[in-house]
Amino acid sequence: MFKHPMSLERRVRVAGLFVACAAVGSIPALAANNRFDPKNPPQGFFFDEWYAVTLADTPCGYMHSTLRRDGDEILSLADTKITLQRDRASISIGMTQTYRETLDGRPLAFEQITNLAGQPIKLRGKVAGRKIKLTTEQFGAKQVRTTDFDPEVRFAWGQFLDEQHHGLAPGTTYDIKTFEPSLTADQVLLTTTSVIGPQDVQLLGRKVRGIKVRSTIQTTPPIVSDGWVDSDGMPLVMELNLGAIKVRVLRSDRRTATRVEQLPELFLSTFVKADGPVDRRVHRLVLRVSVSGDALPDLPETAMQHFKRTSQRSGELTIERSDWRHVRMAGRDPPQEYLARSTYLDVNDPLIVELAEKARGESDGVELADRLRRFVTRYIHKKDLGVGFASASEVAKSREGDCTEHSVLLAALARVNKLPARVVAGLLLVPGSRDEFGYHMWTQVWLNGQWVDLDAAMDQTECDATHIALSTLSLSDDNALSAVVGLTSILGRLKIEVVDGGR
Repeated sequence: MFKHPMSLERRVRVAGLFVACAAVGSIPALAANNRFDPKNPPQGFFFDEWYAVTLADTPCGYMHSTLRRDGDEILSLADTKITLQRDRASISIGMTQTYRETLDGRPLAFEQITNLAGQPIKLRGKVAGRKIKLTTEQFGAKQVRTTDFDPEVRFAWGQFLDEQHHGLAPGTTYDIKTFEPSLTADQVLLTTTSVIGPQDVQLLGRKVRGIKVRSTIQTTPPIVSDGWVDSDGMPLVMELNLGAIKVRVLRSDRRTATRVEQLPELFLSTFVKADGPVDRRVHRLVLRVSVSGDALPDLPETAMQHFKRTSQRSGELTIERSDWRHVRMAGRDPPQEYLARSTYLDVNDPLIVELAEKARGESDGVELADRLRRFVTRYIHKKDLGVGFASASEVAKSREGDCTEHSVLLAALARVNKLPARVVAGLLLVPGSRDEFGYHMWTQVWLNGQWVDLDAAMDQTECDATHIALSTLSLSDDNALSAVVGLTSILGRLKIEVVDGGR
């Protein structure tokens, strides 16, 4: 029914790539050169630069960055577009970030337009003292909320001014409170900058001399990128390692940056091969999972999955096939966070409400969850890989997508029906394979005190035991992508050994 359900690795890499581009596109070092006075730059555009983006050493897109002065305000813009190949489908994805600040670096407003599925999602913020008003818009529908804002936060121009103040002397280290709406629009992110010193670096086939600067966004796990700038502070190269895949952003010209001849293929390279065959039909599967290098993050505890840590870098997973007879036991009240509306789970959309009512019928509880899952499996009739990361309302309109679109639509329909829901990012035994796991996404609903798994993409209400949960996501507006980015810490480093459940 669904030939290639595994699409999470694309989300992970896209999110990580935008973090990489944002690190450069947020301007700090971009404008740091001697062509203008930072305290009094000229009116109009005073900076315009192009950057080539590569993934796994293959060109996949560009970033265009500009700075403009309007009176006593600075407007900075970073426009990023990438195209990825996945199996036989190519996916074009874009993000445009604009920041407006005072000449001395005080934040005023921002706008972010993200296009992951063909219908842009706009996020705008307007700062007023210690508050920021956030407006999310898609399909003409707006959601407005106001949250606290730290006045010490620095947008792009303010970060540049701070970096000018600290300089590029080797050994220099300092922290800046930053803001990255592609990760979270509700939280301050502390970014640590460390100047390492002069080094040679490869730039589009030639060796150049630069000053290496390391930037660490203090998330969990931290997002670390390395950049090489020239003596004026202008970026030459920026690198971000996403597990086994390296993202590079390279100073270029427009023609080179926009020329993409061969797209990076991200399907087979992300599979994780177990050390032996696995039987999808087993009721109970025991696996030993480990990573090289940094520590293995704690894996989620669910109704199906139990994680026992055995060392800093390893643990044992026991996964049991879903048995819905045990879901009927009494439990705690549901967590209200998982009933809320968000940009990706837009439960107020009229079509989402209509579909939720149609799918529900007269059922509730376990029967309701099963009916919703079956409805989503049938409703998405075009099962393909050509969608980036669609919101539930986009899926409701297009009826197209892969595992991500199935999981998001099911979670939204569940929330409309007062059934708390979230999505799970993890691994699944590849259909037709005996020992290869691919990145996948599915849904969990809260029933009688526990999170119960449903997989609409794989046509499973009682999920088989080859579902490995790596992370859970509420898809709230303040962390829609950050939890996915956290998975980059294990990409390319994960090892799976079969303890019990093979054949």
